[in-house]
Order: sequence, then C-alpha cells, then structure tokens
Amino acid sequence: MSNAIASAGTPPAAKAPKVSSARSTLSIFTTRVVMLPLTIVTSILVARVLGPNARGIYGFLALIGGFALPILMLGSGASATYFISSKRFRAADIFVTCITIGFLQGTLGALLLVTLWVTGLLGTTASATPASLIIPALIALPLQGAINMGTRVALGDSWFALNNRVMFATSLCTGLSMLLLVVVLGWGVQGAVFGIVVNNSLLFTGILIASLRRYRPRFALNWTYLRESWQYAVKAWITDLAVTTNLRLDQWVLGMAKNPVVLGIYGPAVVISEMLWMIPDSLGFVLFNKIAAARNPEEQAELIERLNRLIFWIMALACGALAHFGPLAIRLLYGANYAASAEPLAILLVGTVALTISKMLTKYFAGTGAPHHSGTAVVVGAIVGFALYAPMIRMYGAAGAAMAHSASYLAAAVTSVFIYRRLVAPRRPNLFGLKISDLSWLREQLRMVRARRHADA
Repeated sequence: MSNAIASAGTPPAAKAPKVSSARSTLSIFTTRVVMLPLTIVTSILVARVLGPNARGIYGFLALIGGFALPILMLGSGASATYFISSKRFRAADIFVTCITIGFLQGTLGALLLVTLWVTGLLGTTASATPASLIIPALIALPLQGAINMGTRVALGDSWFALNNRVMFATSLCTGLSMLLLVVVLGWGVQGAVFGIVVNNSLLFTGILIASLRRYRPRFALNWTYLRESWQYAVKAWITDLAVTTNLRLDQWVLGMAKNPVVLGIYGPAVVISEMLWMIPDSLGFVLFNKIAAARNPEEQAELIERLNRLIFWIMALACGALAHFGPLAIRLLYGANYAASAEPLAILLVGTVALTISKMLTKYFAGTGAPHHSGTAVVVGAIVGFALYAPMIRMYGAAGAAMAHSASYLAAAVTSVFIYRRLVAPRRPNLFGLKISDLSWLREQLRMVRARRHADA
C-alpha cells in the first residue's frame, strides 16, 4: 500500500523522505549517545590492561582501517553514493560492482602496506610490530573496503537504517570483543587484532545478506558504471584525502616517527577530546535543515551567527574545564602510566574549540547551496597540518602532534570565517560576541523541547 501511495505522487508521500531522513539522523545521534558509555569504559580498561606500549601498537593497527583505507579507496565510496542518489544508476545494478571494487582496493592496499612494512618504510611503530599482529590487521582491509562500499551504496539509496545498524553493530562488537579478548581473557594486542578480523567478518556478512535480500542484484560487473564513475571518484578523493588528513594524520605520522609508547600516550588524549564533538555534531542536521528552509539571507545569517556564538562559548567553557581537570581525570581513569597524556589533551582542546567554528559554518555553506566552500576550508586545514606534523612531532613528540593537529583546525576555522564574511558582505557579522538575547533564545528553545516532550507523553 505504501509503495502505491508513494508512486502516486500525493503531497503526503512527497514529504515522507524528509521525515525519514530526519528520523534516521536522530537515530544516528541516539546510537552514538547510547554507545558512548561502552566506548569510554572499553577505552579506559583496554588502555590500562595493555599499557602505553601495547596500546600504541594496537592504535597504529587500528589506523590502517581508519586512516589508510579512506585514502586507498580513491573516492570510490563517494562516487557510488553520488551516482545512486542522482538516479544515474540503480543500487541493484551496481551493488556487486561496488562490493568488488571495495574488496579489490582493500586487497591492493594491504599488499602495498605489507610491502612498505617489509622494507621498513612504514615507520618506527610498524617496525616494532611482529608479523603475527600486522598480517591479520592487513587481512581485514579487503573486508573493510567492501563494508565501506556496501554502506555507501545504502546511503545513496537512502537506506539509512542499514547505516544505523552498521554503526551500532560496529560499536557494540568492538566494545564487547575488546572487553572479552583483552580485559577478561587477557590476550593482549593479539586478542585486539583477532577482534578486528572477527568484527569485520561479521559486519561484512550482515551487510551482504541484508543487501542481497533488498536488492537481489545481478551478479555481474557494470562496466558502464566503472567507465563513468572514476572521474567523479578522483574529484571526491581530494576531499576525502583532506578530511582524512585532518582527522588522523597526526596519529599516523606519530606512529611512523616515534616508538609505540608515544602513540600509546597520545591515544587517550584523542579519545577524550573527540568526545566533545558530539555537541556541535548533534546540531548538524537541525541547522542544515533550518538554513536550507530559510529563504531570507538575513534570516540565514542571523541563525548561524547566533548558534555559532552559543556553541562556541559552550565548547570553550567545556574544553577549559576539561583542560583544568584533565590531569586528575587521566590519572584516576587511565592510571599513572598515562599521566603524560594530559599535555597533548590540553593542546588538542584548543583545536576542538576551533573545530566547532568550522563545523557550524560548513553547515551554512551547504545549506545555502555553496558546499564547495566547505571543501576549501578543509583543504587549507589539511595543508597546514601536512606541513607541520613531521617537524613538530620530531621536536616535541605527542605534544607536537597535538600542536600541529590544533593548528590545522585553527587554519580551517580562520578560512571558514574569512569565506563567511565575504559571502555575507556588506553585513557585519557577529560570530563570537555573545548577547543576553542569545541566552534568552536558548532558554526558550529548551522550554519548547520540554513542552513537546510532555505533549508527546
């Protein structure tokens, strides 16, 4: 019945996709919140059990999928999402092709990385990692490539529920496997790596079964898609490269340049600082929708500036408090072995505040139909980070990685502000001067949320 109504093109059916997307985005955020306690507990217990050296080795192995894979995919994931969402190709027609691409790119990437490891070009931490650990981590790379492509196909097809399930399953399986294999059974890094392989095998199997049931695809390569998609993929890869560089290049270079202990010390600082990202991220879908719906440029500018002022100062206060109490919190939670994590944490929190500005203003760029400006800010940040990581890490270790990382976020923030000022000229923007009316507006928004909850109850 619902399919027939949708195909008839009635007004209610036309609104359905927007409602579904909003609910799916809310579900993603809810999943993050629900899984946060497990993530925190797992991070603390695994770090305490492994110690800084083994924690550094595990962190570097985990980076293979988190840092190396997005680069090795050459933009193919973004290309799949675009060509499906734009209706150029049906998901059922290119699903097998996309999964094959992901698996082959992951395989080629694994062969490249093992070659670099054998020749000693993968860095200090990799050289200190035995074959019994690095080989299984590389074996998981083809599965991770296929998983990435499977979820990108689903996103292009607006199958957001699958992405939610994959995210939930990833967090749950990772947390439980680390607790069982590392903490309870005491298998150390070997158990953590075994968990990586098992978790990715389960995720790939689940995605494959669900997608085969939904799409019933043709088991043949779509050569037309392969010919047409690579040009878009190369363009998208540049943005993927910049985003990945901003997020994880600090840890990758640190692992290459320093011994595992240094990367192990840096790990908790990264985990703690990134937890605060949930505050601006939670507003992302709401802000984008409101800006896109507001046809008046003055209204759009007023909305983004007010929210930027509020979130900037909330994040500044939260980061300031965390920097102050960070040393005590790290000692109590992670133990004395990780006391040195307090310094890079305090430095990373500066970048976290700057990142808030970029996260807010890029929603304005996208909501006003100018998403390319977001890419400009990200690329500038990536260039700054790329130039600073090696020399800063060589001189200051983990603290140097944090300095370069924060500098990249500061550069992206400054670029975002510069672009925004140019776009709204001759308007004189107020992005940081908090007003009493802003607090009143925030209080009213919170009151409305509580009223709606009571009405729903």
